[in-house]
Amino acid sequence: MKEDEIDFQHYVKALKRYWITSAIVFIVVMGAVLAYTFLSSPTYEAKSLVVIASQDQTSFLLGSSAPKVSDLETQKLLIQSSSVMNSIYAQYGTDTFELSVNTVKNSNVIEIVVDTNTAEKASLIANAIAESYVKYTRDMRTKDATATITFVDEQIALYDAELDTLYKKMIEYDKPEYQTVKEKLEYQALTREQTAKNKIYDSLLSKREEARLITSLESGNVNIISNADMPLAPIKPNIPLNILLGLILATGAAFGSALAIDKM
Repeated sequence: MKEDEIDFQHYVKALKRYWITSAIVFIVVMGAVLAYTFLSSPTYEAKSLVVIASQDQTSFLLGSSAPKVSDLETQKLLIQSSSVMNSIYAQYGTDTFELSVNTVKNSNVIEIVVDTNTAEKASLIANAIAESYVKYTRDMRTKDATATITFVDEQIALYDAELDTLYKKMIEYDKPEYQTVKEKLEYQALTREQTAKNKIYDSLLSKREEARLITSLESGNVNIISNADMPLAPIKPNIPLNILLGLILATGAAFGSALAIDKM
């Protein structure tokens, strides 16, 4: 304990003896920290949130499921892809902001985080990316529905022709008083085939109407649940933290310089 006390007194004496040097070191170090803190460009951060529903009306009608939580990594890559980001880069440039996309734990929510040099730009870009992502997923949904309509229309045309041919054949056999056993069996087979094709035909008509409905829907399985607000203060530099660390660093450097000179 006595030895520690002597050491402490030695530190104080060294500091008193070389206080001018210690003061200069303190001022230089603290000045460097303050210069970095107040002269470096500020960084503002804004966040928007989008949610991917487990299944929406569109995917239900098309008979497919929306991305599951386990597939959110794919959605994160999609948000950062050129399909979503090209319009953003065209408006704001490719090197004016930093983008990070995160998943919110135990949910199907995706967080879009933008860091840039102004508060207004941070919120504008974060919201623009969220809107571009939602628009892209809706456009893809509409594209899929349109392709479905085209395919179904082709199938309906084929079934129209087949049903017309069946109808003509059945007219030929629809004379019970003249039918042979063989003709009766062929007529029954044609009737069964017509019934089956009519069911498929009705199903195709229903699917076409569903696909047409999809193309008119404005909602989808991806929606914005929180727009980015304009940040009130930059995340970097952290002025209070930098000043505190600067004081600690400058004080340590001042003591260290005094002891170093004293040992010479």
